[in-house]
Amino acid sequence: MTWFAVRALYQHEALPDHGGIYEEQIVLVDAPDAETAFRLAEKKSSEYLQLNPAFKKVGEFGAYGLGHNRDDLDGAEIWSLLLQSDLPAGEFYRQRYVDAAYGPDDETPFTKDCEHN
Repeated sequence: MTWFAVRALYQHEALPDHGGIYEEQIVLVDAPDAETAFRLAEKKSSEYLQLNPAFKKVGEFGAYGLGHNRDDLDGAEIWSLLLQSDLPAGEFYRQRYVDAAYGPDDETPFTKDCEHN
């Protein structure tokens, strides 16, 4: 068996003129192969969507194999994604992680400002 980290993207809420509120969720599954990992993730996703009927799954699952027979996952890398952008590092960070940050008490989640080098 192999541990897989499987990523799914969900839209929680559509916002007027701002796209929406999205959740990137990564679950760990123990499976003999990637195909089975996707099936297990689909089952977990279906259960999640049944509990949250207003949410929508967006796009496809992505899987990342963590290794065989890993009893101790302490410090294991569970996800890695390379992204290319024309933006300088600080601006890329701000747009991806600061501006898009959302907390349940936020009234306007896309208006945060933060200085980065």
